[in-house]
Amino acid sequence: MGNFYDLNDFIAFLLRKLKVIVIIALIGIIGFAGIRFKGLYAEYQKSKNQPQQTTTVANTQEPMKCWAEVVINVLPNYEIVGETTMDRGNEIAAYYSSLRTDANIMQEMHDKYFEKAKVYGDKMRELMSTYGYILDKEKNYKYVDYDFQRQFAVTINNNYVTIGFYSLDTEFSKQVVNDYTDLLNAKVEEQYPNFEYTKASESIRYELPEVSSGAAPTRVSNGGSAAPATMTMETVIKQTIKGCVWGLMIGLVLALVVVFLQYMMSRKMILWSQMHKNGITNYGLLYRKKAGVFGRAKRKCIAALEGNRTCFEKEEQLAELVVADLEKQLIGEETVFVCGAEDNQIVERIVESLNGQKSSLQFELMESPLKSSKGIQAAEKTGHVILVEVIGVTLKNDIEQKLHAFNNYGVKVIGIIGAE
Repeated sequence: MGNFYDLNDFIAFLLRKLKVIVIIALIGIIGFAGIRFKGLYAEYQKSKNQPQQTTTVANTQEPMKCWAEVVINVLPNYEIVGETTMDRGNEIAAYYSSLRTDANIMQEMHDKYFEKAKVYGDKMRELMSTYGYILDKEKNYKYVDYDFQRQFAVTINNNYVTIGFYSLDTEFSKQVVNDYTDLLNAKVEEQYPNFEYTKASESIRYELPEVSSGAAPTRVSNGGSAAPATMTMETVIKQTIKGCVWGLMIGLVLALVVVFLQYMMSRKMILWSQMHKNGITNYGLLYRKKAGVFGRAKRKCIAALEGNRTCFEKEEQLAELVVADLEKQLIGEETVFVCGAEDNQIVERIVESLNGQKSSLQFELMESPLKSSKGIQAAEKTGHVILVEVIGVTLKNDIEQKLHAFNNYGVKVIGIIGAE
């Protein structure tokens, strides 16, 4: 567990496993977003095949009366009778009220709006039954002229006349009340030519319907189910993007768990610090492959976290350092064996680069003592060997067994070269 407490080493290991983290995160994104998209897209196709509701009625959740109202301010209208000046304003306002169900006006409104009002009226009665505002027997009552006329209202307050009409649909209510107001104004104009008035305001208000005697209204529907919300492609895309975010977070958490378990349980050498052995020179770390800009930046970060300043992109740079150090330790023409079992290709490149340096020393590739005793018997004559170990490949136990085998044959391990 000791490695876990070195945060620098753990972050360095995370960077080494960056590809694994990205793959797991992508699997999380694709999996989570894919499942989310599949369900949402199926719902989108289902809603796409359903008939579209184009009126406000289809989306009404309760039998709410939508009142559209116009307020008329009848200005003082003076008339001289004999020697007296009289204000006809209140009289004119009262005349509006008397015209509320005028036969001619109602007939014209009936011809223009009754059929559409009947559609909304039947829907209103259905909703009132669903929400318990009327008794069951009232549900099947037919919508008639009387119901249509009850939807109009004219009230007066001094010189102010409020003209209203309600239905389930806001736009329909506004259209009817404006036409109704124009007809009333024209009718009043016939009785009081050139009377003066202003339109004080226009407003929309909502109210619940009256409750029939014996009914028990509720704001929770007793029958049927709520109409499903219309699914759009925009909603599918937005929810899928959210799914990507959730998938990314879940994938990263899972990746961290996997990498942490690898860090704690791996039997391989996964850190540069694990290459250091007492009394043995560590010559540095050689990168086996070339890297791009991002790869080089990642390598620099890992080296900085591990405190490693001897990293090499080319074998020649490493070979120059090794030969310079060995010439100080060894005198004369001696043979130094280079041992590495995990990646013979990188070992051969290192041996070639070492022999390419101007030196009296000779370097030969030898087989690992864990595989054959021939190599160690040859090294026994000179007594010097350099180990090449690969981070993420070499087992911790293998390097210990190699050191033990060389020690038994009297062969001195004079250096370790790391590769990655």
